[in-house]
Amino acid sequence: PNHDDALWQKSNASLAAITLIWHYEGSRERAFLEETLYPYIRELMDFWEDNLTLDSSGRYVIENSAQRERTPGDLNPGSELAAGRRITGAALEDSETLAERRELWQDYLARLSDYPVMEVDGDLCYVETENRMDVSLMDVGDNPVVLDHVYPHGAIDSDTTGKGCIIARNTLRYLNSWNQDNGFPRIFGQAVRAEWPGGDLLDIFKARLTSAEGPHEILRRNNTFLPRDHSYEGSGTTEFLNSMLAQAHGGVLKVFHVWPKDRDAAFKRIRVKGAFLVSGELKDGEVA
Repeated sequence: PNHDDALWQKSNASLAAITLIWHYEGSRERAFLEETLYPYIRELMDFWEDNLTLDSSGRYVIENSAQRERTPGDLNPGSELAAGRRITGAALEDSETLAERRELWQDYLARLSDYPVMEVDGDLCYVETENRMDVSLMDVGDNPVVLDHVYPHGAIDSDTTGKGCIIARNTLRYLNSWNQDNGFPRIFGQAVRAEWPGGDLLDIFKARLTSAEGPHEILRRNNTFLPRDHSYEGSGTTEFLNSMLAQAHGGVLKVFHVWPKDRDAAFKRIRVKGAFLVSGELKDGEVA
């Protein structure tokens, strides 16, 4: 992680595992788990065992990493904490390792630091790191990396208290980063996880595609978007629309959970966690 090729960030290899985890969660292919996913997860756990340390308060912390590229020295970047949690959780769920190693990993989850927050104008917002107590490095309108633990890492997907959603909405509202170029593949997925009002979210998305001098993105034949600064990351917008219609977390299936109830819609065969294919229709405010 101290090599410039890693941008001084400790979570890059773990981030690369996210789509592999999604594939297994959506397919439950045992061969893929045994031959591809788990061997990679196991190597990542070797890395995190070397990079999670106990501080004097008895919590595990991530030191001298970087929330932003090439900004070493950060303590507990939110995205790094999320990566450590996600990989450790996946390792525990699917491992057949020795009991003492599982106990160590369970201890990581139990005592890993919370995501850093601060109060802004009376509202709790997430912040990027503990050592830089500001919401975002470049403040309002910045790349929403402060919410990368929300999506793609899924840190609040199974939060039954609703607190994480409230803090995430406050953070989205403060940043107002809907038109930030790098954020296009992620910010709408982050908003869905934060349970941003669906009608407003669709209006913001439409405005994103039609505002300013011309559309920020290009709609391709496969219904994904080509951001002007990146490439395949535009598929993130397909995920955001699918998740507005159907998602499953913590053993709970939610359909039309964020979709506006006064807007008829239907979908067929959306794949969700658990290897389920879901179809549904919303008509006149009723789900069928």
